[in-house]
Amino acid sequence: EREPYLAVFFISIIFTVSMVMYHILGAVIFSSTLDQNIEEMDEEKLQHEEEWSSLIADIKAMFVRIDTDCSGSLSRLEMLNMSNKDEARLSNILGVKTPGAIFNALDADLDGEISVTEWFDGLWDASIGKSDVELRRAEKQLEAIHWRTKETFGTQLDLQVQL
Repeated sequence: EREPYLAVFFISIIFTVSMVMYHILGAVIFSSTLDQNIEEMDEEKLQHEEEWSSLIADIKAMFVRIDTDCSGSLSRLEMLNMSNKDEARLSNILGVKTPGAIFNALDADLDGEISVTEWFDGLWDASIGKSDVELRRAEKQLEAIHWRTKETFGTQLDLQVQL
């Protein structure tokens, strides 16, 4: 005696078990792929950090090489006398061609010298793609205006207290 309902029962069990196994297999594949992607991203991040560390050390060494008078800032003359290798690297980073243009791109406050801060800020901005020297100059001017305004208000307050 054969029960036709048992065939339906076993077929549904076989189908359910196969679907569960299919989903478990998919989850295992997805999980291993995700883990591999995370490992690759971590390796890429570590490599990127090592490159930046090397770049910062190279930029610092370049500043020291160009600063021939050891004043802690770079003059236009020092920039004009830098080595061809340093000139080529800076030209590539800043997207300019001459030592004079490199100097102009990095001298954000237009004081005729490039401080260490201007050096690193200018090269950092250029390397991450926001190297608008006019924007940096405007930021410096705004900072100076803010400082002078704050100083003026402090002086006014002192005068009011004295009266």
